[in-house]
Amino acid sequence: MTSFATNLKRLMAWHDLQGKDLARALGTDGKTVSAWVNSKYDPSLKMLMMLGYLFATEQLRGLLEGDPDQFGQVIADPQRRRLADERIAAALENPLAARGDAEQFGDTSEVGSVTWLREDPEHGADAS
Repeated sequence: MTSFATNLKRLMAWHDLQGKDLARALGTDGKTVSAWVNSKYDPSLKMLMMLGYLFATEQLRGLLEGDPDQFGQVIADPQRRRLADERIAAALENPLAARGDAEQFGDTSEVGSVTWLREDPEHGADAS
């Protein structure tokens, strides 16, 4: 299992979300979320940004490839959890994908910096 799958499962459990609920909040289907949590493939850049926004974490690199133990410390922050719970509740009413492109969800301090994905040669010029 990849670090991403482990980290995503941990976030889902932390926020009491089933795969179908996360899929609904993101505006995607359950098969997509299932593929992520079963390490079949990683999300696109847009979906990664939406996950970062939804779960209120600026640690996108940590979510994608970080050590699950270290990432666990990041997600345990009570302020992050409250904000994520609010965003999840809102997204279950109005899925994120229905709101337009993920980049419209706030500035980089709110969504998290994803420049490393776009500029890191290891991840290609554009990892979407």
